[in-house]
Amino acid sequence: SRNVARPFAVVALIVAGAGVLNLKGIDIQGETNPHQIMKMRREEAEEELE
Repeated sequence: SRNVARPFAVVALIVAGAGVLNLKGIDIQGETNPHQIMKMRREEAEEELE
């Protein structure tokens, strides 16, 4: 039925759009990624050595 298909199509487009944004490196969820954590720890270790 069309009543069910249209909301699913809208949700699919939103999820696809979010996936494309994520590929461009935009952080949607707001979580710190592992690379940023490693970089922060490395910078802190370098500051302690100085």
